[in-house]
Formats: sequence, C-alpha cells, structure tokens
Amino acid sequence: MLSYVATAEWTGDETTDSIRRQLLELLVGGGVCLNGKNDRIDRLWSEYQAGYAAYFVAKHAYVMSANDVEGLTSVLSSEMWSAFRAIAELPFIDRRFLSDAEGLVRQMRSGGCNADAGAHLATQPTCLCGKSLRDLGQMESSAGRLLDTIDRAMNAFRSVLLSRKHELVVTATRIRPGSNIQFLMDGLEAAKPFPRLTARDLLILRDAASQLPMVDLRVADIQEEHELELLSL
Repeated sequence: MLSYVATAEWTGDETTDSIRRQLLELLVGGGVCLNGKNDRIDRLWSEYQAGYAAYFVAKHAYVMSANDVEGLTSVLSSEMWSAFRAIAELPFIDRRFLSDAEGLVRQMRSGGCNADAGAHLATQPTCLCGKSLRDLGQMESSAGRLLDTIDRAMNAFRSVLLSRKHELVVTATRIRPGSNIQFLMDGLEAAKPFPRLTARDLLILRDAASQLPMVDLRVADIQEEHELELLSL
C-alpha cells in the first residue's frame, strides 16, 4: 500500500490528492496499525484507489485516443517543418533543437497503447505499458512542445543570421557573384513570418558559412535570449 501511494503521482483532483496526502501522513507518520485492520486506512485506501484509477483511466483514454496522429501529420507536412529541417542542417543553429524535435516526434509516434489501464491499476499506479501520469501529461503536450521547439529554433536561426548579416553578404557576394544574398537577408529582417527559403538560398548560406568562423551556439544562450524577448513584450 505504502509503495503504491508513494510512487503514484498527484492528479490535480482535489479530492483524490487530499486522500493521498492523508494516507501518506498515516502510513509514514508511524504509530498507526498497518496490519490491515485499521478501518480508517482501509477506507481511505479504497477511496483513493477508486479515485486515482478513475482519473488515470480517463486521462489514459483521452491521451491515447487523441495521441495526435492528425496533429503530428499536420506539423510534419507543414512548410514550417520543411523550413526547420532545412535550416537545421546549416551551421547557424544548435543541433540540439533538431534532436529535441525528433525526440518529440518519436514520442508521439510510439505513444499508442491499447492495454486495459484499469486492470493494472489495481496493483501498480501506472498502465501496463509503463506510462505514468507524468508520461501521459508529457504526451498530451507533445504537439505544443514540438511547435515551440521549431519556433524557438527558427527565431534563433534568424537572430544569428542577422547578427552576421554584413559578413554573410560580403562573403556570399565574393564567392557567388550575382547571388540574391542581400535580398534574402533583407527578407529575414523584414518578414515577421519566417520567409520561404529555396534550395538555392540554403546553398548560398551553406557556402558562405563555410568561409566564416562559427561560434558555439548553445541552447542555454538561446533560451536566455528567448526569455528576455518574452519579458520585453
């Protein structure tokens, strides 16, 4: 009983969480009969299992049925994803953005579970598939986190390019006379939505980047910059 209650997670449901809190106080507090004959513990345990199971089963059913296959398909077929994948191959962006995004995509693709979650909850506070309430919460927010990762990556990419605009324009003009690098950089600077980059644009940026010393692009720096932008809104 103690192991179950201790390893279960808070549901956010006031009644269920209050019962869990009482059980933890009684079971961990000491001085309470734990041989199965304590009527109060037995009653709270029965109420907690029922409440926790009901919440978990409902959450599990919702997340698994909505495991946002359509949402994922929509993101992966969007111009935003195509642009993100293209710029992720350039040296102007921290590769961990791509790693994080691909991890979320894998999570969303592998999240389906048809197990009877209620049956397993009689003995363990998780589903037969091993997922806990925390796991379900993360899966539920995967699509939003994926979009946020893409958005932060593209904003960071734009910021880095614009900070090196002069170098890029001079270098690209030298190695690729007649290139549209100035037009491309002006578009990045002026356009609020991320502009569409052609294969030629990406090639020009890649070739220009190969001639420039690159800085260490750390996620921590980009995250700090993103937070400062939010605070300034």
